[in-house]
Amino acid sequence: MGLFDKQNKINETFSEVAKEWILYKQPRLKKSTLSYYQYIIDTRLNNVLGREKISKLKEYNFNNLTIKLQETLSKNSIRDTLVVLKSILKFIDLKYDLGINVELITI
Repeated sequence: MGLFDKQNKINETFSEVAKEWILYKQPRLKKSTLSYYQYIIDTRLNNVLGREKISKLKEYNFNNLTIKLQETLSKNSIRDTLVVLKSILKFIDLKYDLGINVELITI
């Protein structure tokens, strides 16, 4: 992969990479789990992060997202959402080496 290819990839949006993550997880998870994860992505994460370029995620304030989730969701739903978010962010970091520190995202 050349520099140009890598540059194009980090200009992908969160929603585009979330689709890749679902495909990556597909062989390892039950269909019902994948459906639930897709629901979380579609209804909770893409509403806020969907259009964000992954190159900008290192600077994103995820605590604001957590606060926003707390306004409408139960603790279990928030936890599930953050588990999915952290897993997607780890996938992004492993694939593109952006230095995203997911440990800072807490309830």
